[in-house]
Amino acid sequence: MDSDKKTGSDFPKAHKIAKRTEILRIQQGGKKIYTPNLLLIYSLNRNTPTRLAITISKKVDKRAVKRNLFKRRVREIFRQYHKFLRSGFDIVVIARKDSAELPYSDLKKDLLWGWKKAELLDSSYLQENKQE
Repeated sequence: MDSDKKTGSDFPKAHKIAKRTEILRIQQGGKKIYTPNLLLIYSLNRNTPTRLAITISKKVDKRAVKRNLFKRRVREIFRQYHKFLRSGFDIVVIARKDSAELPYSDLKKDLLWGWKKAELLDSSYLQENKQE
């Protein structure tokens, strides 16, 4: 069945942080950036690609549908902007109160602002987007 094949818009395993121990290591030793709706924690990794983990607790939203939508949106933004992120970092995105209700555009602004503040975006992104 050809309709079941991925079109290249997937989220490869090399870009995921799956183990809880790795997430805890980043949370304990990483640098934190607070945005109005998110907490971004990042640290250097030993691997070359930049990797992502997303956490959203039931305290943020009890509905699994909303939590999953939030995670899908963050993964999609990461996928779109991965080419602009400096390699060699692990990033943990933690949802804060009411972030599950954020529109996609606001979530994208928060993530990009946080990545820019953490200096995770490389110069090619900054040259393409001179606006402040």
